[in-house]
Amino acid sequence: MTVMSLGDFGRAEALYDEGLALARKTGDILGIELLLLGLGLAALHQNDYERARAFCREILDTSLPLDHKHSTVASLHILASAAGAQGQAVRSARLWGAAEALREAIGVDLAPVERTAYARYIAAARSRLGEAAWQAAWAEGRTLSPSEAVEYGLPVDEPAPPAALRSARRETASSLAPVAADAALPVRAKALVRATRIAWEQGDYERTTVLGEESLALSWELGDTALRAETLYILGLTALVRIELERASAVFKEAAELQRELGDTVGLSHTVQGLGIVEIGRRDFVRAQELHEESLALARKAGDDFGMMFALALGALAALGQGEHAQGRVLWAEDLDVSRRAGLTHGLIFHLQISAVSSGAEGQHVRLARLWGAAEALSETIGVTLYPIERRFHDPYIDAARSQLDEATWEGALAEGRAMSAEDAVEYALSAQDAVPPPSPTPSTPKGRVARWPSTSLTRREREVANLVAQGLTNRQIASELVLSEHTVHRHVAGILKKLDLHSREQVASRLAER
Repeated sequence: MTVMSLGDFGRAEALYDEGLALARKTGDILGIELLLLGLGLAALHQNDYERARAFCREILDTSLPLDHKHSTVASLHILASAAGAQGQAVRSARLWGAAEALREAIGVDLAPVERTAYARYIAAARSRLGEAAWQAAWAEGRTLSPSEAVEYGLPVDEPAPPAALRSARRETASSLAPVAADAALPVRAKALVRATRIAWEQGDYERTTVLGEESLALSWELGDTALRAETLYILGLTALVRIELERASAVFKEAAELQRELGDTVGLSHTVQGLGIVEIGRRDFVRAQELHEESLALARKAGDDFGMMFALALGALAALGQGEHAQGRVLWAEDLDVSRRAGLTHGLIFHLQISAVSSGAEGQHVRLARLWGAAEALSETIGVTLYPIERRFHDPYIDAARSQLDEATWEGALAEGRAMSAEDAVEYALSAQDAVPPPSPTPSTPKGRVARWPSTSLTRREREVANLVAQGLTNRQIASELVLSEHTVHRHVAGILKKLDLHSREQVASRLAER
């Protein structure tokens, strides 16, 4: 996903193909579905809609019978986008409506990286229909079952509307006008909250507030607690980015109370994170740390990768604010793992930003500039910028570092960072020094030997891990030694074995002994 977010779809396909072969070999059904989804997205972004549908068909052959709803809804996103790109705007709107209904049923929302990926497809289809027709078709799609939506979405040519839709239309036509008007209110409510979220994502906070207040009023009229909670969350975000901390806190707390009543674990996790950022803005880092722990537990319980990513970033900020740099490194290393696994480019950006300001706090001013430059460059690739509340936290570190360097040095280091690839920047952030040194003897190298691993195959971090594996340390011991999470160490060990074509930790020690 990281490679694809940078526009290198050919390279992304090669990586997905490689992973798919391994998943098929091990019989990992969920892994196969996820990798096919990646291939479907890559085909979609290259305008190869026939192949995108073929990948979705293979996914759905297992996801529907096995009730893998996350894979089914992700396939509907691709099918809806393909339909819109091919000029089938009504079909696209219906499929997006069906996908939304299924997402609500399983308690997940589109992650920001997904919204970015699909935005142009939605916009193209929406512009063809006009708002009223788009909302009507979207509402029709919400009435479809997953199997009906799949049957409607898979053919290349747009089929006749599903039987359920035709039946619903007949019932609507024969109903009384007042009843039809009443039935339209929930559709308007859904449309309003979507429009509120879109306005927020576009940075139009005045319009967000107007639409949000209208959505709140309608939620009270309908007695729709879920709609009220979602609207309050968006209004809380709006107050937060404007640094209206008291209002943000009050609105988030009201949303959280409703989400607890509803049992909305994902929504509550996100709202608690918002409260944590409020406390970061107030510089109450101890309270922010408590909210980090609460939101992370909720996100883990829900299996919400985006929630885990943001909760870990919140914890790293709280640790940094308290001067706990070692704890911050543990948290942002785990954050990086989650972001890589889920393909969340936002998480990579958070990692680079927090690594940068942490370096500045420790007096590594050139390192801060390089990492900040890398974060800026990666942000530009997905079209995101820092919110005022983020600048309020980061700017003092950046200003302090800049004041310690002359302008040429600052600009040069910033440019060096901007020139780094995403993976190189992350590897640099994970390193312990301001520059990456050549391999050298370490106390953990057996018998005082210099660790000589093939530099073209292993990264610097992997060489460090390999040295400790060769000494016989467990993953937990290595994590403690290098200030990493155990999950990160496990991932590095797996990468080392694969790159060196080895099958056990003991073989790593033998390979070192041969060198």
